[in-house]
Amino acid sequence: MNAIYKLKDTVVGYLSPKRQRTTEPSPATSATERDALFLAPPAEQEQELGEVAPIAFGKTSVSYTLTTDLVTQNGKKRTREEFEFEEESNALCPDDSISQVIARSESQGETEKNSEEEESGDEDEEEGEDEEEGSTEESELKESEDEGSDVEVAEEEEVLDLENGDEDQELEEDEEEAEDDSQDDNEDSIEPEGSSEPIVYEDEEIEATPEPTAEEKVAEFLARQAELESRKQDIEKARAAGDWHPDGLILYERLMMRSFEEIIPIGWRMDFPTLPEVLFAREKENTFINANYLIEGRACRALQGILKVGVGVRDKILVGRPTEKFIEKQIKDYIKWSEQDGGYHKKRFIPVLTVVAAKLGQSTEFITKSMTNQMQFLAERHREYLGVHVNEDGVIYSMDANKRAPPLLYGIIVAQHFAIFVTLDSADPKATLRSIEHFDFTKKNMDVWNGFALAIMVVMARNYLMSIKDELETDDEPESDVDA
Repeated sequence: MNAIYKLKDTVVGYLSPKRQRTTEPSPATSATERDALFLAPPAEQEQELGEVAPIAFGKTSVSYTLTTDLVTQNGKKRTREEFEFEEESNALCPDDSISQVIARSESQGETEKNSEEEESGDEDEEEGEDEEEGSTEESELKESEDEGSDVEVAEEEEVLDLENGDEDQELEEDEEEAEDDSQDDNEDSIEPEGSSEPIVYEDEEIEATPEPTAEEKVAEFLARQAELESRKQDIEKARAAGDWHPDGLILYERLMMRSFEEIIPIGWRMDFPTLPEVLFAREKENTFINANYLIEGRACRALQGILKVGVGVRDKILVGRPTEKFIEKQIKDYIKWSEQDGGYHKKRFIPVLTVVAAKLGQSTEFITKSMTNQMQFLAERHREYLGVHVNEDGVIYSMDANKRAPPLLYGIIVAQHFAIFVTLDSADPKATLRSIEHFDFTKKNMDVWNGFALAIMVVMARNYLMSIKDELETDDEPESDVDA
C-alpha cells in the first residue's frame, strides 16, 4: 500500500498544473500515518511533519516544515491565499503567445472574453474546493486532470480565435487588392486627353440600337439603290471596253455585286445569322461560294476565318505589329481549303493564283515588279504545257488545236493593310498586269465585304482548276508537312 500511495503522490505532483512541484519525489504516507494526521492534535502533527522523511525508491526526499496555520486545516489542502497566489503567478497572458501578429485592437475583445471565462472557472473551482475538503486523493487527481484539460481547451480556443482573426484580416486585404485592381483597370481603359475618338464603355455597346424611323429607312433604301445603279454602270462600262478577259469580267462583276446578289447557300444561315437575307440562295446553282468535295461545316469555318481578317488586321495595328504576314497566312489557309474542296490537292497542277506580301522597307514598284515576274513565269509554264509556242518577239507561231487556251492568272498583292487584286492573261505573251480593285482592311464597316472579296478571288481559281481536274496527273510524291 505504501508503494501505491507513493505512486499516486508522484503522479499528482507531476500532472496537476496548479500544485507546487518538487525536484524529488515525496515519500509515501502509510495508512497509520494518514489516520494519525487527521486524528492527532496540531502540536503532534507539527512535530511529526517536521521530521525528516524516510528514503523512498533509493532517494532521499526533501523535508518540508509546515506552519501552524496550515496544519490546523487539512494538511493536504491548500488555503485560499495560497491558491490565489499560484493562480496569479501561473496565469497565462496573451502577450506570451507568438501568434499575436494582428493588431491588439482586434484581439482585445477576444482576450477579455477568455479572461472572463477563466475567472468564472476559477470561482467555480474555489467553491468546489470548499465543499469537497474531505474528498479522497482519487477525487483530487480527477480534479487536477480536469483543470489541466480546461487550460488546454482555453489555450486552443485562443489560438483558433487568433487564426480566425488572421483569416478575416487576409480576406479584407484581398478585397482591398481586388478593388484597387478594378480601379486600375478602369483608369487604363480611359483614353488620354486629346484623343480624337470618343470613349466607348461596355454598357454603351450592349445597349440595343434604336429602331430607325420611317424616313431613315426610306433614305437608306434610296442610297442603296443609287449605289446599285452606280455599280451596274461600272460593269457595263467594263463590258463595253472589249479588252477584258471573260473570266476577268466575271470576277469584276462578282466583286461589284457581292452585297446585292445571292452568293452562299441558304443552309449556311445558322452559321452566319447576321448576314443580309439577300446573300443566301435557295438554289445551289445560284451560289458562288459553296462546298463540293468537303462537308459544309468545313466550308463554313473557312469562310468565317476569311471574314475576320479585318478584325485581326486592326488588332495587329493596335499593338504595333506588321499586318502583311497575317493577311498572307489567312489567304493561303483559305487557298488550302479550296484545293481540298476542289478535289485536286493530290494532283499535279500549275497554280493560277499567286500571293505576294510586301516586306518592311519595300517600295510599291518593287512589289509590283515581283508580282509581275512571278505571274509571267507561271504564264510561260501554262503556255508550254498547253503547246503554245512563242518566238523571241513574243508572237505565237504554233499551238495545239486539241488543247484548251491558257487560263487567266490571278494575283493578290498584300501591302501594309491593303489587298490589291490583279490579273494577267497567260494566253497573250505581251499582256501586262491589270488592276481590278483594292481593299482596305482598316475600315470596320467593310470587314464582311472585304472578306467576301478574298473568298471570291480564291473561288475563281478553284473553279478553273476543278474544270480541268480530269486532265491532271496524280501526284505520287508525299505531301509536305506544312507545320514542319
